[in-house]
Order: sequence, then structure tokens, then C-alpha cells
Amino acid sequence: MLRYVLEKEKVVAAVIAVPVRAVPYITPPGFWKAVRKVCDQIGRLVIFNEIPNGLGKISSMFVSEQFDIVPDITVIGKALGGRMLPIAAIIGRLELDILSTQALCHYTHE
Repeated sequence: MLRYVLEKEKVVAAVIAVPVRAVPYITPPGFWKAVRKVCDQIGRLVIFNEIPNGLGKISSMFVSEQFDIVPDITVIGKALGGRMLPIAAIIGRLELDILSTQALCHYTHE
């Protein structure tokens, strides 16, 4: 279904997801690997929002390690600032940094 949607909707640039939620449902084994494979084949990015569960909250530094994939972009925060400072960060593939000489954002809500 994901392949169908991405091929049909040409304007979709990425699959953005919170891979682990605070709900009693875990994706089946291989789910995120399949998402990664489809996105690679069609040329779309995989973006993981790891703000709620990343930075060691589920036994590995990054949630993506639990699924043995590497997202193109990972968004982290909360634990980064020790829950005291509103700090967030984006980790991405180097080739996605097209404005490395300019600072565009300074606040977590941007």
C-alpha cells in the first residue's frame, strides 16, 4: 500500500513517522525495513521523529537501531536538554545539507 500511495502521489517527498509510540502496539518485525526499502526504491526520504523515545529511552541510543535501519533524517529533543532546556536537533545525511553556510532556525518550534 505504501508503494502504491508514493507512486500515485508524486508530490510526497518523505515518510515521516514516530516509530515507537506510547501505545500498546508495536509494528511487526520487518515493518520499518520494508518502509525503508520502498522509499529507497522510489526515491523518497524516511524521517523518524525520535523526540518522544530516542536518546536511550528504549535501550538503544536511537529508536532506528531497534529496527536495524538508518533514516535519512532523525529528529531528536527533550532528553537532549535534560528536560530542562528546550533543545532539539536534526541529524541527517550529509548530502541533504544544502545550506551548510546559513543558519535558518534558532528555536525548537521552527
